[in-house]
Amino acid sequence: MDFYLFISQNSKDIHSKTLPKDFYLEGVWEVALSEIRLKTLSHSVFFCANFVDQSAINNIQLPVLRQLFPGESKEEYIYKEFSKEQFYRVNTRLLRYIELYLCDQSGIRQSPSDIDCVLHFRWSKPT
Repeated sequence: MDFYLFISQNSKDIHSKTLPKDFYLEGVWEVALSEIRLKTLSHSVFFCANFVDQSAINNIQLPVLRQLFPGESKEEYIYKEFSKEQFYRVNTRLLRYIELYLCDQSGIRQSPSDIDCVLHFRWSKPT
């Protein structure tokens, strides 16, 4: 069982969004960042989400979905589709409100603007 969730928000604030409907996730679920469009990066950042387990990054606990690296693009925006998705365990059974944000290497939240992304959710068999 899989589903994809497209998130689009034009804001200078952290991307918080109440979903148009509740998603009840029975069993064990994982999520990956499948696609993203955002302003061109000048340095490496972590793309984080409030509904995934935290990972230790540089001795800091962060709910990371993906590390994003600056490219060589001179365009204002970059678009990236990930052919090899990295899945992380979802830590909630009810998905109603999501918070997506960028953090630098020190764990300090950045102020992103205009991020569009596709999240790929999949049911995972318990181990």
